[in-house]
Amino acid sequence: MKQHADYHTRTGLDVARIARAVLEDLVEGYQAGLSRLKVDQAMIVCNTKFSEHALQYARCRDILHIGWSSPLGQDLQTMIRGRSVYPITYIRGLKSSARDSLVSVGIVTLRQLADKRPEDLAREAGIDKTDSKRLTEMAEDILSSVK
Repeated sequence: MKQHADYHTRTGLDVARIARAVLEDLVEGYQAGLSRLKVDQAMIVCNTKFSEHALQYARCRDILHIGWSSPLGQDLQTMIRGRSVYPITYIRGLKSSARDSLVSVGIVTLRQLADKRPEDLAREAGIDKTDSKRLTEMAEDILSSVK
């Protein structure tokens, strides 16, 4: 899994080559009896688009890949929108400290956030009550706008 903080960054050839190298190491380890874990295919999942070189290499080396816009129809964007499962990182300006607090109590989607009462969120995640109210309202607003 590869995550970029800047969603404009493309996942490049280096990630695909590393995935292939790791796969080869795992296969060789299994064949040599060094591991009981049999792995027969690599997969890259990332939150950005792939570079064209990365896509060509992944296809050539039979590496499964899911990115923001590929493979067409089975891409991350389609999965998120089709199931209305939006990550909390959809909230513009979400501070990393707030994000980490939410994740630490198991809140990773906007639906989970919107379903929380602000006072419960403040208590459970250790977030200021004003910020808790603002975050739950923002989650509700986003979810209502994407229906």
